[in-house]
Amino acid sequence: RKETAPSRGRAALGMSASKSRLRSARGQLQLSMPMEQWMAGVNSLPEIRVEPVSSDIAVLACRLAEPMHGDPADRLIVATPCTLSVPLVTGDKKLQDYRGVEEIW
Repeated sequence: RKETAPSRGRAALGMSASKSRLRSARGQLQLSMPMEQWMAGVNSLPEIRVEPVSSDIAVLACRLAEPMHGDPADRLIVATPCTLSVPLVTGDKKLQDYRGVEEIW
């Protein structure tokens, strides 16, 4: 089944929550509330939908051109907005610098 990409909007990759939780545990990210509460807040926002990793996202993640590094989570995070035609929202400089991805943070 071919995924239908929205024309614009905001989407969050479910895997981003996992990566954020790991970064929080390492002291690299500080949240003002527990991760579960933060994620529940994200899920309650009508303008944001949480997307699973689709086959289209997974395939594109494997095909990203260099200089994309090998972190599988980062590759999925970059492939998601490319697949869904939405901007990337990230504070990660390595992801912001990847060419071909519109970023808004």
